[in-house]
Amino acid sequence: MSAIAAAPAVNAGSALRFAVVACPYGFSGRPAGINGAMRCAAPCGLRGSLALRQPLRQSGSEAPPYLSSLTNWLLYSHTSVAISIVLSGYCLMLPIAKSATGELRGGFGAFIKRRARRILPLYYIALGFCLLLIAVMSQIPHQTNPRWSVSLSDFHPGVLLSHALLLHNLRDDWLFRIDPPMWSIATEWQIYFLFPLLLLPVWRRLGIWAAVAVGFLVGYAPLVLFPGVVDQASFWYLGLFALGMAGAVIGFSDKPAARQWRDKTPWGTLCLVFTTISFWKLQRNWKDNWSSDPLIGLAAVCLIAACARMTTDPTRFRPNRILRLLTSSSALALSGFSYSIYLVHYPVLSLCHSLLMYWRLRPTAQMALLLAIAVPLSLLASYLFHLIFERRFLPGRSTAPRAAAQTVAQSPAP
Repeated sequence: MSAIAAAPAVNAGSALRFAVVACPYGFSGRPAGINGAMRCAAPCGLRGSLALRQPLRQSGSEAPPYLSSLTNWLLYSHTSVAISIVLSGYCLMLPIAKSATGELRGGFGAFIKRRARRILPLYYIALGFCLLLIAVMSQIPHQTNPRWSVSLSDFHPGVLLSHALLLHNLRDDWLFRIDPPMWSIATEWQIYFLFPLLLLPVWRRLGIWAAVAVGFLVGYAPLVLFPGVVDQASFWYLGLFALGMAGAVIGFSDKPAARQWRDKTPWGTLCLVFTTISFWKLQRNWKDNWSSDPLIGLAAVCLIAACARMTTDPTRFRPNRILRLLTSSSALALSGFSYSIYLVHYPVLSLCHSLLMYWRLRPTAQMALLLAIAVPLSLLASYLFHLIFERRFLPGRSTAPRAAAQTVAQSPAP
């Protein structure tokens, strides 16, 4: 039985298409065959699920105190970002782990050019949209709480220049200006340079676990050497990115050592263990991200490895409901415009919240309307942003659907 047959909720053509273009913010290579596509589809589905959590989190944070026990889990927004960084490392490492040479296609310059084309134009378009919205809203009398406030101080030269150069993660007074969720884009952009210059050379010489160790050592160095200075940048994400690389090597490499790790390790059990420890840790101190994020990253990479194993050998490792959920058409559809959701959801929710404050509704009613109306509106706005802008910058936009159709047509029937 093929992997597609094992997960009947997934349409083969759409699974391959989303696997090629959606993960992470545009996959940099093309997986071979249906199994390769499905090994990408599960992480992409996870990214889509995380994308939906962003607007839900912003809306749930408005819950009144007596509902906080039901919505506190939404406040762990750092978990979504941490898992997304793991997914980025996984997806960008996939074509390298599968290749015989272990080299980036086109080298360092071509890699940065591909990443820049995929990330930067949409980032600057969304940044301009947010600045325009701030300029308009600051001139209109409206009520809001400080968390959603807009201010002309966002036009301070330091704020504008730091966002233009993607350095706004280096100072607290820049970090959450203009569009707060954009802070992590700066950190991820900086990781893109260390991926080919540091992590890949260590992997080639010393192996994947050495690359993970170096990633965490370098990532935690600013925290130790300059405590309290650049903590907000979360440079330890470099270690999470390396964990994603390890997931790609384990799930995709044909080398005997990687195959043994893939087949012999109880990934599902480890995922459950690390997830349990992570939530216990978050309940004790959810703001202590430097110690919680590695646990979340370990849980994520274990889940990815388990899904890879189920798609690699579905006869021995039967696909479960989690894999079917992650490779469902809904999860993959959200993944297809997850970057647009990340960029656009906050200003839309902020605008809706200002209207709700103007009407002086009770907190419970405000949260209910944010969830019922504002969240769908933010998804709709994100999808329109995707159609108008994002699709222009998807890698292989003109060839991906054709390649997907050819691959599916040439695949044997289950």
